[in-house]
Amino acid sequence: MRRRLREAVNAAPLEERGMVSAQRTMLSRALLERYKLKASFPLLEELLGEGWHVALFLQYRNDKELDLSTEESFVAYLEELEEEGRGTVALQIALALAGLKLHLPSPTAMVRERFAHLGEALAFYTGAEWGKALREAKERWNAGEVRLLVLTAQKGGTGLSLHDTTGKRPTAQVVMTLPWTGTQLDQVLGRVVRVGLASPVKVVYPAALVPFERKLAGVVAGSLRTLGHAVRGGEMPVPDKVIQTFLHDLAAVDPEGFRRMVEEEEVLLWG
Repeated sequence: MRRRLREAVNAAPLEERGMVSAQRTMLSRALLERYKLKASFPLLEELLGEGWHVALFLQYRNDKELDLSTEESFVAYLEELEEEGRGTVALQIALALAGLKLHLPSPTAMVRERFAHLGEALAFYTGAEWGKALREAKERWNAGEVRLLVLTAQKGGTGLSLHDTTGKRPTAQVVMTLPWTGTQLDQVLGRVVRVGLASPVKVVYPAALVPFERKLAGVVAGSLRTLGHAVRGGEMPVPDKVIQTFLHDLAAVDPEGFRRMVEEEEVLLWG
C-alpha cells in the first residue's frame, strides 16, 4: 500500500503531491495504530497485573473499510467520490489502490473484546459516549473502580483531570499514537501529570520500528525542548525520563511479529 501511494505521489501534478502524500501518511498512521494496539495487549496486561490503573489514549475509534478489490466496488467508490465532491486527490489514491481491500477494525472494539474480563473495571471516554456516561466514567476512574480507561485524544486529550490526589491509584498512561506537535504532547501528558499528584505515574509511548515514527518522535521531543525554553525559562515542560519513553519499542513486546509487519507491509491489507 505504501509503495503504491508513494508512486502516486511521484506521479501526481506538482501542486497536488503534498495532498496525496498527506493522505498516505494519515492512512499509514491509521493502520499502524491498529497493529501497535494489538501488539501492545501483553504490555497492557502486564501493567494491570503490576497494579497500575491504565489510561489508554487512542487516536481512532471507528472501523473503516476501503474495498477496491473488484470492478463493481471500484465503480461504486468512484460514484461516492463524485457525490461527495472529494476531488482529484481522492481519485488518484483510489487509482493507486485499485484491486485492494483494506479493513481497519475499530480500536475501541478491539480493546473491548480483549479486556472484556475486566467487566465494570473497563470504561470508555471517547466521542461515542455522551453526558452522563462520560461523567460516570470519570467519577468511577477517580474512585479507583476503573482499571483500564480508554480515551481518544480528541475527547480526552485536553481539559481532563485524570491525576490521583489520594495516593492510592498509581497511574500508567499509554499513548498509542504520537501527536503531531510538542504542544499537543504537553496537553496529553497534562491529563495525568498535574499539580497535586500523589501517586506514581508511568508514561509509555509504544513506538513502531519504522522511520516515520522515529523521525516524528525526534521532532516532537525537540519541540518540547523549545517550548520549555520559551515559556519556562529553559525548564522542560516534562521530565527528560518522559521524553525517553519514545525509546520504548514494540520490539520489546513482540520483536519477530513486529519485524514481519515492517518487512511485509502488504499483509496489513488483508484480514
